[in-house]
Amino acid sequence: MLATRASEAEAQLGFAGLIDLFADVDGEALAGLPAPQRHALEVALLRAEPTGEPPEPGAIALGTLNAMRALAAERPVVLAIDDLPWLDRPSAEAVAFITRRLERDPVVFLLAKRPSRRSALEQALEPRLQRIEVGPLSSGAIRHLLSERLGLSLPRHVLRRLVEATEGNPLFAL
Repeated sequence: MLATRASEAEAQLGFAGLIDLFADVDGEALAGLPAPQRHALEVALLRAEPTGEPPEPGAIALGTLNAMRALAAERPVVLAIDDLPWLDRPSAEAVAFITRRLERDPVVFLLAKRPSRRSALEQALEPRLQRIEVGPLSSGAIRHLLSERLGLSLPRHVLRRLVEATEGNPLFAL
């Protein structure tokens, strides 16, 4: 699984999402890429020094595509992006580029976001997109979450106030 957790604080950092996605991908996986694509991708991932002009976004996107194809040739790939609206623009553009070209490859995308407009990435995935709306957690689920993660056992009235205050949002409850 390749994963990134986008955040508002990093939304302005170019290729922060791609850096996260490729964090556990070693250099050997990129070795088979054509040299210009490999260098462009390695510069974007901050694994190589830039030489001359910054790499073309198209070379980075194509390097990302061919790296995904190489990874998918070994085993199916799940590309997970949490908090999609905060994914930095260069990463989002590279991922949107590859989504339009990976229809036959064993790569699936798992995107998480709060309700908002559809992004370019979602639009690129639209024909294959399956939406699952996740609602608030119940009191029992919040109680279980707090117990498992934090070892807490709250009195019923405190738990009820917590669920009401957080509207069942697990992140806020934690």
